[in-house]
Amino acid sequence: PVHERILDAFQRLGFRFKNADLERGQIYGVQQTLPFYQEIEFFASPQYAQTVREVELTFVTNQYGVDVVLECDKRGGFLSSGQDSYGRYQVAHADADRLDWQQVVDGWLRETTSRYGSMHAGGFGHGPVGHHGHGHGHGRGPGMGGMLAAGALGVAGGMIAGEMIEDAFEGDLGEDFGFDE
Repeated sequence: PVHERILDAFQRLGFRFKNADLERGQIYGVQQTLPFYQEIEFFASPQYAQTVREVELTFVTNQYGVDVVLECDKRGGFLSSGQDSYGRYQVAHADADRLDWQQVVDGWLRETTSRYGSMHAGGFGHGPVGHHGHGHGHGRGPGMGGMLAAGALGVAGGMIAGEMIEDAFEGDLGEDFGFDE
């Protein structure tokens, strides 16, 4: 339910669905059990268009709640290039029906975009700046068996995640984003 509430809040704030893709890797500071995550990308709504080109949203769910990761792609100015800003937030499953999600998501976006170039970790502590705050460890890395297993999990996970997103965008939520079957 939390995922649906947050996706609905993005829609009510005027964001338009752009793309969803599956990426291999770990998100720094987030308890993640699978070797991949899914990004849901939105075009900025008119109220954020002066500041943000796109927002990427990632959910990582565990037994207690959902870690929400935002990546805001800042618009560049006349003499400056755009840069990304990251925000990480935790939501308890029990809060699904207790919060005004449009207000919560708007607050997350304002907080995240107010600190371009920095990593905010709501409830996590600070981590290195990188795509979604990935920890870039050094060392030997996985062997061929590990890479094959990760590839197989990625394919299976991609199929499952694709079905979940397809289901989410069918019906009421999909109609809200302009996806009709």
